[in-house]
Amino acid sequence: WEDKALTWTGSPEDLDGMVWGIDGRFMITPTIGFQTGWEYSSSSVDQSYLDWVDGDGRDITHRTRQTLNEVNGLFIFRPLTRSPLRPYIGAGAGWLFWDIQESGRFIDFADPQDPQIFSTTYSATGSTLSALAIAGVDIRVSRGASFFVEGRYRWADANLGGAFSGLGFGTEFDGYQISGGFSFDF
Repeated sequence: WEDKALTWTGSPEDLDGMVWGIDGRFMITPTIGFQTGWEYSSSSVDQSYLDWVDGDGRDITHRTRQTLNEVNGLFIFRPLTRSPLRPYIGAGAGWLFWDIQESGRFIDFADPQDPQIFSTTYSATGSTLSALAIAGVDIRVSRGASFFVEGRYRWADANLGGAFSGLGFGTEFDGYQISGGFSFDF
């Protein structure tokens, strides 16, 4: 995005979106457990050139779409076992599958005196290792059920291949995530 910010509108936050997922936690002892899960998110943003318009004065725009799928595993530490509020922390790793696509109108600057506008789609897919840290709290509502609120941070980056090969572009999938939901003990 550092390179994109010099040329196009938008920011990485424009690709923030809803994350869907499911986790399973297995407590090995009353305070230590293992959690594994899957997450999915998809978002898109329209971007226009900052300093260029077409011959009719319209923005030259393309849509950037990002889809992420991640499977992960984390070790969990939950120090309070009998309290209705059970805070926990954890750390682990995952495997992140990503798909990035840019589709729309672009400018070919091969001839600086007469840049040409063209339409195309660039896309790349891949996968990369991720590292995760989490902190949350289970709010027990019955013996086997609770609500939870959790914050996560993910570190992951990748070099873009596919249609972006040779351009030297990389991307970072680092970021915060706040989630909540229901938890059931079996």
